[in-house]
Amino acid sequence: GVGTGPAVDFCGFLRLLLHCYASVLPPSAGGEALLSALRQLLVLNDKSFGDGTGGPGGSGSGATQEQELSEEESREVLAAAAAVRLLQRRTIRMLDVYCGPVLCGTLEERPGPVTTLKPSAFKGKHRLLTYTQHDLNTEPRLLLHLTMTESFQHLLNRLMVDSFELAASAEPKTRKPTGRCWTIFHRKDKVGVLWDYAGQFSNLDWQPARVESTNPNITVTVYLPDDDPHFVTLYLCFTKAKDVAHFRALVTAKGYTLHTVLYKL
Repeated sequence: GVGTGPAVDFCGFLRLLLHCYASVLPPSAGGEALLSALRQLLVLNDKSFGDGTGGPGGSGSGATQEQELSEEESREVLAAAAAVRLLQRRTIRMLDVYCGPVLCGTLEERPGPVTTLKPSAFKGKHRLLTYTQHDLNTEPRLLLHLTMTESFQHLLNRLMVDSFELAASAEPKTRKPTGRCWTIFHRKDKVGVLWDYAGQFSNLDWQPARVESTNPNITVTVYLPDDDPHFVTLYLCFTKAKDVAHFRALVTAKGYTLHTVLYKL
């Protein structure tokens, strides 16, 4: 196809850079960040990424993300990967729990009280977490998960299996009663979730400081590590998005699909 030669040369150049840098860079945060950014750029330029065949000529869905990146797009990816690593992070994980667009509760990864809307059996501090319930209808389900959790990560896994969604915690008053929610898929894989509420871009491993990675119109969570190519791609869309419609258009152009999530008990 047109441009195949330069793309192969560019990927070969990236592999050479990776080999050279990996050989000479000292083990440091800066060195790891550079190596990670180069790996992401290589993956995003490699035709085999996500085409379903493991090599060139695949019959995938034709997503822009699976095509060769232009020089400008490559610079954007590197800049975004670097920007993610410079974000200030909260000292503990703080996540809001949603059932579709409805805010149900707030979790903090530190021992503390469990605050419910109805009288409950929780007395004193929970040994693993602090929790505040916001939605009456989902309270029984959520409290059951709290009683059975073995660790904070175990609780997050249970909640997601039970169709709850998670986001960097925000001021509850910013959650409007008529909000909307969409899960984000790449092919058959669920990679994240979107709300039309003011909020932050985050994953489940860490949340940005309150003033970092914000958007006045949308909240996005990516259910992948921050060194995953999808994380960087969606972060770029988040930083560019003027509103929820613009974000949806940006991610659709990248080959993602969005599915509406409703408040279901």
